[in-house]
Amino acid sequence: MSTATTTQPVQVERGLFSKVKDNLELSRVDHFDVLKPLGMRLLGQCQVHLHSSDQGMSSVYLYGIPGLEGMADTLRDCSLRERARRRVLPVEQM
Repeated sequence: MSTATTTQPVQVERGLFSKVKDNLELSRVDHFDVLKPLGMRLLGQCQVHLHSSDQGMSSVYLYGIPGLEGMADTLRDCSLRERARRRVLPVEQM
């Protein structure tokens, strides 16, 4: 079993004609949700919701990516390693 590691940011590209590309640093990701609505499950897909402490990208949804559920586990592990490497502690909001 191999362990995937990366320090690369999550790159999100939006737009049909005009494109916008944003980067979300893995150390800024606080929490992941894996959502599996019935229609997506029937197609073998899921949706991943990333919650981050980045003000510009506090909520990011990923979907339509083959193997996304397995990729979410890899992203979670890489995010935890990157937070530990950078010594980033989560800040709780009241």
